[in-house]
Amino acid sequence: VVQPFTPHPGTPMADVPPPPFATLRRTVEIAREILPDDVEVQIPPNLVPEAAARLALVEAGARDFGGISPEQDFINPDE
Repeated sequence: VVQPFTPHPGTPMADVPPPPFATLRRTVEIAREILPDDVEVQIPPNLVPEAAARLALVEAGARDFGGISPEQDFINPDE
């Protein structure tokens, strides 16, 4: 799973800015290059909500959008 970092208030990294989208895309590209072909690179669509950004990550090698569900996200409930 490759997902963007999102700072949250009250956490040790609250003041750390999130990386630029280009870093996330490059991370997906590198993961695809080093992982075996039968291992999928997953991105969580709720953390990459823009359709153009998700398409860019698919073009970079992501092939799995994780548990797409109408249910609440209990891991990242703010996202």
